[in-house]
Amino acid sequence: MYQVIMLRDRLLPILLTALTSLLFAGSFIAGKFTTVELSPILTTLLRYLIALVFLSGLLIHYK
Repeated sequence: MYQVIMLRDRLLPILLTALTSLLFAGSFIAGKFTTVELSPILTTLLRYLIALVFLSGLLIHYK
């Protein structure tokens, strides 16, 4: 049991670092795509709508 906890404690920072890199890369690619294909107003609107849905889901879940 102790070895499993130690392994989790060692792997968690590595996995979180990799996840951060993947999210940043995905955001960068999405930003490059949207600047070519969509207008700035539409891009902003879509970002706010996605954030609204995500935050509403969190509010409902943790209420």
